[in-house]
Amino acid sequence: MDEEEYFQQFDMSGMNPDQQELFKKVMWSTATYTPGMKNQKTGEDEDKPLTAYSSDIQSVMRNSKWESLFNEASNEAYSKVLRDAGISSQEWLSDHPEASTIEVLRAANYGGINGQESFYSNSEMLKTKKLGKKYFKR
Repeated sequence: MDEEEYFQQFDMSGMNPDQQELFKKVMWSTATYTPGMKNQKTGEDEDKPLTAYSSDIQSVMRNSKWESLFNEASNEAYSKVLRDAGISSQEWLSDHPEASTIEVLRAANYGGINGQESFYSNSEMLKTKKLGKKYFKR
């Protein structure tokens, strides 16, 4: 598929020429990216571990332009976790508007997290369990 054929699938009528050019540049580089190839500008190998991108990811996440998108995605995920646990997500989220991910997981007892936290936060309980005894002997 050539570049012109590829872009026929997109409606760019609402974009000015500069926006169209940027859109095409980004989308074409994404569509034609092959992992393991050398970066054309720097000559660096593209197979970097995910941790190599952490500063880039943090930069994007801190950008106010994307904040509402991240918040919306987080709220949708939180709502699903809460609904799956039988909790009214609208009510819970309105009562806890600044809830963190761990607070949502605890409220829903996702994957039995409450029991696991209780077990691992109680050193006496750990000592009585075989796993705990093995751990404390080290």
